Amino acid sequence: MENDGISAKNTLNELTGAEWLYFTKSILTTTYPSAYSHQLRKAHGANKPPQLMSQLIEFFTKPGGRVLDPFAGVGGTLIGASICKKPRHALGFEINQKWVDIYQQIIAENNGTLLPQQMLCGDCLSLMEMQESASFDFIATDPPYNIHLEQTMSNGRYAEAHVNRRTDYDMRSEEPADLANLADYDAYLDAMERVFASCYRLLKPGKYMVVIVRDAYQRGEYMFTHVDLARPCAPMDTLLPIFRISRISILSSCKNLSNISLYGRVDGKGWGQPNPCRQSDHTYNKIRKKSPPLSFVRYNSWKY
Repeated sequence: MENDGISAKNTLNELTGAEWLYFTKSILTTTYPSAYSHQLRKAHGANKPPQLMSQLIEFFTKPGGRVLDPFAGVGGTLIGASICKKPRHALGFEINQKWVDIYQQIIAENNGTLLPQQMLCGDCLSLMEMQESASFDFIATDPPYNIHLEQTMSNGRYAEAHVNRRTDYDMRSEEPADLANLADYDAYLDAMERVFASCYRLLKPGKYMVVIVRDAYQRGEYMFTHVDLARPCAPMDTLLPIFRISRISILSSCKNLSNISLYGRVDGKGWGQPNPCRQSDHTYNKIRKKSPPLSFVRYNSWKY
C-alpha cells in the first residue's frame, strides 16, 4: 500500500523513493545558503549546516523521533531537527558555555520561527549517564576531530604571502574534560571509545548514529581519524557490543567534485601536488547501525 509515494513497508523514515535515492550518493555537496543566524553560528569553526542535519534527521527518523547530539556546538543538529518538514525532538550536550549561549541567541533572534530544543552545558559522558537506555531514535554528532594540533600551515609567514592561510580559527576551551584538551591522540581515541559505548546504550535497537569527522595533516603526515574511529573500540579484556559501519559518505564543500582526492594528484613527478579540493575541504559522514544485542567482537587493542 502506498501513501503519497511513501511505502507502507518503510519503517525508517517518511521519504519517497525519489528522496531516498539522494542518500545513495557517496559524495554529498554541503554548500548551503547562509541562513538560520549564520552570522552567529560561524563563530564556531566547525558548525554544521542545519539544512544538512535536517536531511540526515529526516532520512533516519520518523516524525516524533528523538534525536541526540553529544557534541552540539552551536546547535546545528538541534536547528536541523526544528526545520524538518515535521519537526523532531532533539537534545544537545555542549561542554563550552560560549556555544550554548550562541544557540540561545539564535533561538531568540529568530522570533519564534525556530522550535526551541534543549541544550545542556556539561561533559557529554556525564550527561549521557543520566539518560535512559534505548531512549533515542537517532544520534548525529560532529565530535572534536583530534586533540588541539599545532597550526603549521596558517598564519605566520604563510599568512604574509597567502590570504587563504590567514585565520582566526580558535576552538579551544578551558574545560579539562574537553576531548580536544587531552594529552595525546591515544587519549583522544580512548575517550571516543567511551563516548561510542554510551551512545550505543542510548540508541534504540536497530537505529542509527551518524558521526562527522575530518582527517588531519600534521608534520607531513595524514592522520586518518575517520579510519581510527571506524574500528571496533573494545579493550582486550572486555566484550563490547559494537556498531556496524553501514555507510561512509564524503561531505564536500568543494563545487568541483571531479577533482577531489585525499592525497593529491599525479602530475608526472609523483604524489604531492595539492588538489583543487584538498582533504581539508571535506569531511566524512560515518553511519553506524546499532547491532543486535548478541553481536560482539573481541579485539586485542584498538590503539596502534
